[in-house]
Amino acid sequence: MPPKDYQRLLDAGVQVPFGQTGALLYTITVNPPDASQDPGPLSDKLVRQAVCTAVDRDTIVDQALFGVGGATVVPFPDYSLSYFAEYADYYTFDLDKAASLLDEAGWTDANGDGIREKDGQDLVLDTITISAFPETTDMAQILKADMATIGVNLEIEPLESAVYTSRRFGQENNGSGDYDLDFTFVGRQHLDPLGLFDNSPFRPFSSPVHPENDFPEGYVENLQIAQSTIDEDARREAFKKVQEVMLDSCTSVAVSWKYTLFAHQDNVHDLGWSVGDEIRVVNTWVE
Repeated sequence: MPPKDYQRLLDAGVQVPFGQTGALLYTITVNPPDASQDPGPLSDKLVRQAVCTAVDRDTIVDQALFGVGGATVVPFPDYSLSYFAEYADYYTFDLDKAASLLDEAGWTDANGDGIREKDGQDLVLDTITISAFPETTDMAQILKADMATIGVNLEIEPLESAVYTSRRFGQENNGSGDYDLDFTFVGRQHLDPLGLFDNSPFRPFSSPVHPENDFPEGYVENLQIAQSTIDEDARREAFKKVQEVMLDSCTSVAVSWKYTLFAHQDNVHDLGWSVGDEIRVVNTWVE
């Protein structure tokens, strides 16, 4: 059931419980040019960090997701081996700080047209969304409005599934993602943390974000440690280092948990769901 129908069903007296927290996650992929490509705005970590700082998660949950979400800065739920409370507020919404980061990176509005520029290039970010999931476009529109106030132009392209998939995975671009920002969602990070790194924006191999294997230092190395041991303390330390790298490099931005809604009438009892976010009716009964 789409988020936009949530309040309508509540108003009609329908029970609408949220499914498994952490099973799915809305994210923004921030895609820097590859080493062999011409540099662009996102080549600079400061610009990527400005994007991370400009994400208003609470407004996105309230307006784009109609309250069906849970804002999160980190990609792991609080029950995960890889959850660290000290990172939960690492990127708070702060447009003044985002503007300061852009200033530091040398992007300024020298000609007064409202758009920052550097070396003759306007600060424009090509942003793709999924037409089949219109909330991704609504999320992008919120970021676009906020970033416009600090001199950044987001050009949003809602794409149908086949075109979106081609652009996301760089199928016509030598395996390199063909976009600057991608509003999408991922899953499987709520069980073993390694599940996150099966998703294309995060995986340490065949990566459309790092197709030339130019991963930030420490990313692949610590994932390999986490994969190679069953020692819980060693894995937790490795995942902590991975998250430090992720938060610093800012190529993937956690936004909100994506919830499955299990709507049912009042006379339906004991409807449940699995940890995999699948409906369970083993004990369900109708009054």
